[in-house]
Amino acid sequence: LVLVKSIIDSAREAPLLILVTARPELLTRRSDWLDGSTPRHKRMELAPLGTSDAEQLMLHLLAPTGDPPGELVDAAVDMAGGNPYLLEQMLRTYIESGTITPKASGPWEVDLDKLDGAQLPLSVDDAIAARIASLGPAERQILEMAAIMGGVFWLGALVALGRIDKKAPALWGGAEDLGAQYRDLLAQLGDRDYVLAMPDASMPGETEWAFKHNLERETLYKLMSASQVAKFHLVFAEWLEMRYGASAGATEEVCETLAHHYGKGGALRKAGEFYVLAGDRARERYANGKAQGYYETGLPLLGEEDVVRRIDALHNHGDVLQLAGKNEQAIAVFRKVQELSYRLDLKAKGGVAHNRIGRVYRAVGQLDEAMRHLGTGHALFDAAGDQRGVASSLDDVGKVHWMRGAYDSAERFMKRSLDLRREIGDRRSIALSLNNLGLVYQDSGRFDESLAAWDEALSIRREIHDHPGIAQTLNNLGSLHQDRGEHARATELWNDALEVNQIVGDRMRQAVILTNLGEAAYRMQEPARAIQVLRQAEELSSTLGDRILEGEILRGLAKAHMMINDIGAARDLIKRSIAYFEQAKGKPFLGVALRTAGEIAAAGGWGGEDHAQAKDQLEQSMRLFEELGNDPELARSCLAMAAFLELDPESKVDPMRAHEVQRLRGRADDILERIGSSGLPELPQERTDPGL
Repeated sequence: LVLVKSIIDSAREAPLLILVTARPELLTRRSDWLDGSTPRHKRMELAPLGTSDAEQLMLHLLAPTGDPPGELVDAAVDMAGGNPYLLEQMLRTYIESGTITPKASGPWEVDLDKLDGAQLPLSVDDAIAARIASLGPAERQILEMAAIMGGVFWLGALVALGRIDKKAPALWGGAEDLGAQYRDLLAQLGDRDYVLAMPDASMPGETEWAFKHNLERETLYKLMSASQVAKFHLVFAEWLEMRYGASAGATEEVCETLAHHYGKGGALRKAGEFYVLAGDRARERYANGKAQGYYETGLPLLGEEDVVRRIDALHNHGDVLQLAGKNEQAIAVFRKVQELSYRLDLKAKGGVAHNRIGRVYRAVGQLDEAMRHLGTGHALFDAAGDQRGVASSLDDVGKVHWMRGAYDSAERFMKRSLDLRREIGDRRSIALSLNNLGLVYQDSGRFDESLAAWDEALSIRREIHDHPGIAQTLNNLGSLHQDRGEHARATELWNDALEVNQIVGDRMRQAVILTNLGEAAYRMQEPARAIQVLRQAEELSSTLGDRILEGEILRGLAKAHMMINDIGAARDLIKRSIAYFEQAKGKPFLGVALRTAGEIAAAGGWGGEDHAQAKDQLEQSMRLFEELGNDPELARSCLAMAAFLELDPESKVDPMRAHEVQRLRGRADDILERIGSSGLPELPQERTDPGL
């Protein structure tokens, strides 16, 4: 091929005729074959034989029969579709089926009764190749252009592709009607079962067609040259983008289609923009998995030029990664935002990056690391004069203080955030601050204030259709009812939260709600059900890296195993739970786990090592809650210690022991009276809401 092409290119004056024959696949393998040829070069495409020519060829092939029957000629012409090779094959088929019997002398015998059994022995690929070979040049060209678009295509796009190599007239008066020419060709191809007219077009104002057989479309696509394919894809993408108008209003499906065709057409940056836009659309409908795929495809195509779009895309990519529980990947993506922001001295954007990193660390229980990034974010927002960012940082820092049990500090930061957000008027952020304040009020025993804050937050979130926020507040309201011993109502609210969360696809939140449902089950004396649900939560959380959540799940499992008298498993589970809380420095959660550990040790029997261990752990729990000022949990730990002391046979006859039991119960009653609770249930209560 190289030799022949060099001769063609160099023999400019020689009286030389060079004839080259090849199938169209040559241009697929050698897309540059026609480049640089002299003006004397001419390309001819051989069309299939017309009906009359095919009949003449078949009459010639059947001449040994003497007077060929018309049935044999017609059957061969119909099956071969104008392909001379297949006409020759039909003669062989007639002989093999017994329709024709050759004779050494005299005319060949014909048995028309066997004609129905005479079929071309073609594979699927052979049949497709035969069908494509039977297309005329104009027919093949229009189907190749259609194949670029996919299984469905539009007449208007075919016109645009057909004009790629044509010059625009000086005056476009509409005399040339390429659309009418293509419409006639498509009608003919429809009669031959290549394409099918669609009754209703998916694109307004367009005539829509579809390939009848997708394998034919795929084969046509593969037979085109790479340069022609890229050119068609690019022009079709441009036509499609103009038809759908501004990209801001394009749907996810349209964005993905445009990205695909721009990418195939070599316009990689345009492809990247539309992949990122498709990711934004998927993220808006909480399709986090699809959004992640779009961002990961589109971001490398954007290049380094469009920093604004790149920063926003990275932020949204990190967001869906965190929702999917891929926390390490999310941190890596947010760090890229921080690096770009630092390089360009974008303090507000840098504040966003540090805040998002801090939230991830907070969510997985690494509170010291979370505070470092949240504090940095606050400083950057303050330097940039970004009050919205400052309010966000204050609220996030307050959430860390809450997780550490520093309720006064938490309330102070969150109230400052709420005041700023009310000044700004951002309803979504106001609801977030109210939700977080409700957590602080709940742990401080101010249940009425907690309920009021959550009711207002839920009302706002429902008005603005904030599904993640709705799930979060429903989860918190469930914990409040659980604190009051209203297990059925708590379970109902958690199931509602779980249903809303299905829309969002937040794996972390799903694990949290399942944990709460599992704990509700064992409090309703259904330990087997509790273990089943908590195991589901554990399976989810194992990929999330949230130490506090994993610790809560293990503590709940320990409690459930204790209830079925599997003390060995309960001890192992609670030991692991305490280790997680100690690593995360989550003091309120550690206090609850120590109380549970004391109950498990007490269940192992009175006296000996178990007795001493139970007493020590329950005392640690009381000291911790007293230090934190968490009165509701302190009351529960006092009741747990009283119940433990009552296990001592001497408690009924020993005045000192009886007095201690009475003192602990009295202290719990005083707390309940002071905080206005309707009373704590008999079993100690816990709840879960990690720092999301």
